Amino acid sequence: MSIYLRWPLLAVMLPLLSACQPADGEKPTEEKPAEQLSIEKIDKTMLAPACDDAEDCSKISLAYLSFPESPELSAELEQDLFSMLEGIGTGGSEAEPRDLDQLAASFFASAQEARQANPDIPPYDASLKAEVVSDHNDLLVVELNGYVFTGGAHGMPLTEYFVVDRRTQQRVGLDDMLIEGQREAFDAAVADAHQRWLKEIEQNAEFAQQWPLVETDNVAPMAEDAVIKFNAYDIAPYALGQPELHLPYAALEGIFAERYLP
Repeated sequence: MSIYLRWPLLAVMLPLLSACQPADGEKPTEEKPAEQLSIEKIDKTMLAPACDDAEDCSKISLAYLSFPESPELSAELEQDLFSMLEGIGTGGSEAEPRDLDQLAASFFASAQEARQANPDIPPYDASLKAEVVSDHNDLLVVELNGYVFTGGAHGMPLTEYFVVDRRTQQRVGLDDMLIEGQREAFDAAVADAHQRWLKEIEQNAEFAQQWPLVETDNVAPMAEDAVIKFNAYDIAPYALGQPELHLPYAALEGIFAERYLP
């Protein structure tokens, strides 16, 4: 290239290069992407062993999630979900690990025992599901749902929230959401929400005395408000299902850490 052509080219490039430089006293910003946490769906059906008629077999249906980048999170979700086969939820507690095959074997053994005693009862049936119900502000809320029928008039529904901070790929619970020392204030906000709920369902003090509010850590920071979900018989009869209390974020200022406020 001729030297006479190089100078016009440099004249054009220099302003462009200077425009890319930060102004004096400024440091170039570095954007860091939020941690990625991919989700895979798992579907599985388990039938009672040595059962000839599939339509009349005791059955466990599973539709849940795993996190390929975090085997620890996946294992914790599985433990909480699978424990619902026993009609309980761990609520994030440090319960003994439960192996699905062992739980299923116990479930099917109980079903066989029950039908030997009474051949007319329907087969046992369990449905365990985990699904994303909210994903905002790098907070992933997974709802774990179980419905277990072991005879009687109806099955037993169970629900537990599984909240994950995408930035840290860690599960978070109510203790993480609360500012230290604010549990009492949080319980007071829950009591207010409970009173609003009683008015919504048109129930009086006699109902509240018969079905008093109980303490729970089953809380999810949704996009619009914080939701507390109770299981059947916790604070109301079975006919009212699984009650939900909604706490507006305005009522949680100074109680919830800023990370969990919109």
